[in-house]
Amino acid sequence: MSLQNEVGKVLQLIGFTVGEERFAINISEVHEINRFEHINRIPDLPDPILGVIDLRGVVIPVINLAEKLGISSQGVTKDTRIINHG
Repeated sequence: MSLQNEVGKVLQLIGFTVGEERFAINISEVHEINRFEHINRIPDLPDPILGVIDLRGVVIPVINLAEKLGISSQGVTKDTRIINHG
């Protein structure tokens, strides 16, 4: 998705859905998008944090955005993705 801002620059966005809500973030803030894969659970983490994944030697926390925002969701499906921003 691309939008043009008030000074004529093109703003590229990535759109995604959490539950029934739609969101968009600036593409320049996204490092990569990955399929949902095995998550290593860690005891005593706060509720929205599902655990961590090892992405090419980098440990990345995985947060359930629906839970963090208080939005009901269908859980993990074949369309679930992990957005790595940074």
